[in-house]
Amino acid sequence: KLMAAKTVLVVRKYDEFSRLLVEAGFEIINFPTIETVPVKDFSEFDKLLENEKFDGVFLTSSAATEIFLSRLKHCNIEFRGKFFVLGKKSKRLLESAGFDVFFYGKANTASDLIDSVP
Repeated sequence: KLMAAKTVLVVRKYDEFSRLLVEAGFEIINFPTIETVPVKDFSEFDKLLENEKFDGVFLTSSAATEIFLSRLKHCNIEFRGKFFVLGKKSKRLLESAGFDVFFYGKANTASDLIDSVP
């Protein structure tokens, strides 16, 4: 049985999740505790990509995955290492681009991911 309408604190900006809660009868207070902001200057990051040979890269969000892929394309770099990722979206993005991906579906945190690496 559903409880009477309650107030829910959502620790991100108003989005689809908050909208669904409102439609389900909840009162919402959105209070974002973390925010992703675009980097204005990728020059230092691009230099790292161009000059370093990485065996692997850990990506813990789809936003980070999208940015990493866009920088590889921008710098025309063919990364041959392995990606270790959290999240199905990151896995799909990287696999569809032809990369070697390690993904453990039960990992929910970076620590879980690290612990799952053979």
